[in-house]
This record gives sequence, structure tokens and C-alpha cells, in this order.
Amino acid sequence: MKSKFFRTFIFFFSAAFLFIASLTAEMETSERLAIIKALKSKGIVGENNAGYLEFKGEAQAQDVVNEENGIRRQAYQKISSDTKVSIEKIGNQRAAQLAAESPAGAWIQSPDGQWKKK
Repeated sequence: MKSKFFRTFIFFFSAAFLFIASLTAEMETSERLAIIKALKSKGIVGENNAGYLEFKGEAQAQDVVNEENGIRRQAYQKISSDTKVSIEKIGNQRAAQLAAESPAGAWIQSPDGQWKKK
């Protein structure tokens, strides 16, 4: 029981730390996130059930979306390596967090693959 709690704690701590730390990549964090927020509010991108952004409308600012997904992928890989939890499971767990944090009207993909507006 202690081992599972410890692994869960390390997972969430690592996830939070790596996700925040990784946001300082090439583009300024605030600039990239502002673009992503605008794309979400226009219904152009949504959060898929694997923890990545996915286009739901005309592909705009594709370089920003690709950069964000790459940063997320690196964070998921690092967490997976540290915790021995699969990248897919980490992405699914992060997807649930992102869905909960997304504003009303944002596209969200459910675990069964169905897309809906929050």
C-alpha cells in the first residue's frame, strides 16, 4: 500500500513539476498558452483523451500546437521513465486533468473517443 501511495505521489509531483518546467521551451510560455487558449475558445483545437491537443476545425497555428504536444510528450516520457507507468496511462490521467481545467465550450474527447463541448 505504501509503495502504491509513494508511486502515485511521485507521479503527480513529477507530472506537475515537469509540465510546468517544460513550458519554458522555445516560445515564451505565456505567448504559446495565450494562442492555445484562443484556439480552444474558437473551437479550433480540443483536448483529446491521450493528453494532447487535437485540431477540431481548420488547422491554424499548427506550429504552436505541435510544440505544445511535443513538450507534453517529453514530460509524459520522463514521468513514465521515473515511475514505470505507461506513457498512455500518464497521458490519459493528464487528459482527465486538462478536461476538468478546460473552460466551458472547449472540445473534450471522452475516454471512449467521443468528442463533446464541455
